[in-house]
Amino acid sequence: MRRNVERSALMMMALEPRWMFDGAAAVDAAHAAADASAKALIPDVPPAVQVRAADPSQDGGKKEVAFVDTSVAGYQVLIDGVRAGVEVQLIDGGSNGLAQMAKWAQTHSGYDAIHLLSHGAEGLVNIGATSVADGALGNPEIQAELAEIGHALKSGGDILLYGCDIAKGSDGDNFIRDLAAATGADVAASIDATGLAAQGGDWVLERSVGAVATTSIEISRFDGLLGTPTVTGTADATYASGGTAVAVDPAISFANGTHYGGGSISFTLSNVKTGDVLALSDGANVNDTGAISTGVVGSSTGVYLGNGTGRDLIGYVDSTNDGTNGKALQINLGVSPFTNAGFETGDTTGWTIVTTQVKLGTTDLASAIGSGGPYVTPADTTTPANNTNNDSVTPSSLGTLSGTVVTTQKTAGSYGLQLLSTGVSMAHGYDIIHGPLAISPEFAANAGDGVSFDWRALGGSDAFDVYAYLLNVTDGTTTLILDQTGSSGSASTSFAPGSVTVPTSDNYRLIFAAGTFDFSGGGAAGASLYLDNFRSYGSSVTDAVMTTLTSQITFKNTLSSPDTTTRILQISAKATDGNSGTATSNIKLTAPTSATTELHQSPPPPAAEPPKDAPKPPAATEISTPKIIKTGAAEGGTPIINALRGDGTSSDAKAAGMQTVVRESTTTQVSSSDGLSALSNRTSDGIAAPASTRGAESNIALSPNLSAPSDGGFRVAVAAPGAATGGDAIVVARPIGEVVQTGRVSFGIPADAFAVAKADAQVTLQATMADGQPLPGWLSFNPTTGRFEGTPPPGQTGAIDIRVSAKDAAGAEAVQVFKMEVRGQGANADGLVGPSRHAFVGKAGLAEQIRAAKSGTARLAAMRSASGRVA
Repeated sequence: MRRNVERSALMMMALEPRWMFDGAAAVDAAHAAADASAKALIPDVPPAVQVRAADPSQDGGKKEVAFVDTSVAGYQVLIDGVRAGVEVQLIDGGSNGLAQMAKWAQTHSGYDAIHLLSHGAEGLVNIGATSVADGALGNPEIQAELAEIGHALKSGGDILLYGCDIAKGSDGDNFIRDLAAATGADVAASIDATGLAAQGGDWVLERSVGAVATTSIEISRFDGLLGTPTVTGTADATYASGGTAVAVDPAISFANGTHYGGGSISFTLSNVKTGDVLALSDGANVNDTGAISTGVVGSSTGVYLGNGTGRDLIGYVDSTNDGTNGKALQINLGVSPFTNAGFETGDTTGWTIVTTQVKLGTTDLASAIGSGGPYVTPADTTTPANNTNNDSVTPSSLGTLSGTVVTTQKTAGSYGLQLLSTGVSMAHGYDIIHGPLAISPEFAANAGDGVSFDWRALGGSDAFDVYAYLLNVTDGTTTLILDQTGSSGSASTSFAPGSVTVPTSDNYRLIFAAGTFDFSGGGAAGASLYLDNFRSYGSSVTDAVMTTLTSQITFKNTLSSPDTTTRILQISAKATDGNSGTATSNIKLTAPTSATTELHQSPPPPAAEPPKDAPKPPAATEISTPKIIKTGAAEGGTPIINALRGDGTSSDAKAAGMQTVVRESTTTQVSSSDGLSALSNRTSDGIAAPASTRGAESNIALSPNLSAPSDGGFRVAVAAPGAATGGDAIVVARPIGEVVQTGRVSFGIPADAFAVAKADAQVTLQATMADGQPLPGWLSFNPTTGRFEGTPPPGQTGAIDIRVSAKDAAGAEAVQVFKMEVRGQGANADGLVGPSRHAFVGKAGLAEQIRAAKSGTARLAAMRSASGRVA
């Protein structure tokens, strides 16, 4: 296709103490494979899964490969749209996609071009569960992976990136320049939306580095955009402690998400206190077009969208994360399309489970469905190269096929569906059999509606082979949803979103065929498929709707005493395709404006009248009542007091042990647990305070015992002042995400989980359950090293929510809550899963380093490691 290409100039670049050229002069060096020490940095993950091999005879003599990210909703359409002759490889959307490409490259070479179809945003590309931005290209692991990928290309080879806005702006330009330098390839990417024209997209890659000679791919049937949601316009909110609720961020806006049906939006507070409340308020007229409101739906809180004459249900407030008592507020966008969509009845009520062999392209499911038909299953046309019989051969022994509800594999609620085959014995090596099979209840849907779900496949006695489609029960037509085969007998996928767009308004069922492939050729086979969390949605929840919804989120607290700790709010929006965009803002709490809090000595009891001839005592120094400017208690600590002295000066400190109250020439020690028991706090409620007191000042005596850590101590990320922290003392720098551990737990908090503004900051770590209760007896936490260690009881499996706080010596605190899924010995241990998308952080981008070096300035907000003793 014709491309309008914006070319970036080539130049020689000074990079730290060495020279690097971007462009052809560096091609030979860049195409050298990573050395052994660099290769050791590449994570040991399964390579991408091949769908079809390259055939240069059908592609003008060129050898090309297209990597398709399975986290993209409707990725099967992308596979089908890749032109003939181009090799197709699938990236597991739930794990490190760049590492999967590098593993593939270790056994492949001589390619003219690599195409990557995934999601993007300005200056970054998402590859599976990994987001790679310009700042990540200096990471040694990333460098090793990119060198390996570049080695798979011929000299002068091309890399073409399909994703919204990847090359947009200066960040995008820097990114593709540095990517070209790291791989030795010519690189092309888009500066605008990529995808469906009706939604503002196209398939033109407008900006390039080097002489890109490869024709880009155009997939007109793809009905979405390859974008990642972006959240902008965040602004801080101010809340008077104990007052009326305020909007958390009325100026926020969303872009590039296209649709969010089947996704979610969550609001999570750091520095949270019991009594904090996040809620969704109603619009002025709930029936107005675009208005957001809530209502009771059974035992749940529904979220509605006005349509002009009424309102439509678009989702629910999460039953656990409902915004009360400091909990996150999560709104799940989508509704259950049919009965038992999450298997929460604890069985397969409403579903039909077929436990006989199913031969795709031959078996008629009319008898299983019970009415209508014929419903002949569609044929699977993408079988492995060494399989010559598709799934048409009857095995020597079918073994056992079952479909049961389990508690060990799920993504929502308490249950998920397991489709399992065991003890299969093939008649020939490399055969495939399908079965068991699950048929959903019938449901009505309109054209353009979507149905999404979560799925996971695991190899057993041999590789998995899964196939799924949407069946129109009126005319028998089908729409493909899933078609994947494991790359080895032990290969597995993480839980990932699957979805399908309804082609016409009618009645439908979903059909899922679990299967197994004799990958080894040895004859033994068996595998499993897990399903959960089915939901349906229309196309009505757009960026504009998300903007309106977020503008109606409010915050308040119900603490009995004033609190002025700034809350950090993280907003995370997940689109239909599973990609997320996040942003943070502050909620600044102030003391109540309706009353002045004063600290004064309680009036002493009346004294006996002295004799008239008694000598008079010397006059006492009188000082006006010291006023509390702010009071508060960090969780687990003693009060922070800022007291105004009589001379107009103030003192402000955090009690780390004993408080000392100075009164004239005597000193009274008051334990931190007792508080200022001899003094009282009163508000100006009409009761006059004493005109004077005999107190001199409130003075806090600190007892610090913090020092530099020993080797192995936790190291905290430090951001250049005013960069990542915005001036705050300590913040959440990177969410920990979800951690899955099989057998013994051994996990350390990442060094960049929190960041402080000063390199000499002293940080205290603490870990509890999310509700404040102690960790389980079998799990220990070392606050000096930041590591969790322990062995779950035999057979134990499930997830626990853990709260980790980092507090500096001044009492400022940042909090993260993360999920740890544990699987004890004897449980269904199937390996480490890392479904959370994460961005690699490191030194600033190569281009920024170069600009700084040339100008002789130190403008880089580079992250560095600083030591801090933890107690």
